[in-house]
Amino acid sequence: MINSKPKKRKNSVELPPPLRNLEFIGQHEDHSILLGDFGDAKITAKGNFNLSGIVLCRKSTLEIFLEGSGTVALNGHCKTLLIHNLSGDCTLNLTDLACRKVRCLSATGKSTILFGRTRVIEELVLENDAYVRYPNQAVIHNYSISGNARLEKIVEAA
Repeated sequence: MINSKPKKRKNSVELPPPLRNLEFIGQHEDHSILLGDFGDAKITAKGNFNLSGIVLCRKSTLEIFLEGSGTVALNGHCKTLLIHNLSGDCTLNLTDLACRKVRCLSATGKSTILFGRTRVIEELVLENDAYVRYPNQAVIHNYSISGNARLEKIVEAA
């Protein structure tokens, strides 16, 4: 009999997949971002930027840091989205990104977040003139709004 499964060594250690970092610092325009489901990923953009792409992280976490002015538009699927920092005059367009859960730790300045299909928004911290649009079926567990920040629910037509 031939056994098709390889034997595991008893002393072997499986390492987690490495964290993938995409950094855009300065003036950038890139419309070919592609993130597959090969572990957690991080997108950092500082300066002037215009970015878009596809995210297929059904089992992983996507972390986002945005500072400056510009737009980031992402399509696809993501298990967990963690927005660490949005500051300046930037727009994060996630209308075509489906997420199970989202956490936004800080959105300041004139930053804008447009959520798409999202089940749960666990944490949302908005300051200054930040603006967030989220779908009607999303559940918000914990949020903090200060200054002129706005939170708007999108009601879909039947």
